[in-house]
Amino acid sequence: MEFAKVQGYRSWALGSYLVSAQVAKNVWTATHKSSQAGKVVIKTAPAESFENERNILKHFQGRPYIRQMLDETKGPPAMVLKRLDINLLSAST
Repeated sequence: MEFAKVQGYRSWALGSYLVSAQVAKNVWTATHKSSQAGKVVIKTAPAESFENERNILKHFQGRPYIRQMLDETKGPPAMVLKRLDINLLSAST
């Protein structure tokens, strides 16, 4: 089953997320079942791109201004990223 066709609860290593909307190609918003975790972004990519992006995010883990990876899954490969309340355009003005 392709991830793009899945709506509803999805099990991940850190718990279950409710996928709510696709916001771009390979990017969805989601909410963790527990209210503490809040909103997240779920991102998929082709295997070679996914591995490269995952390695870069791990390298910059803990840095401000870099979206943090909270979790990942193997099948289908996807990253669970921290949702930022501000975008680059509004932050630069």
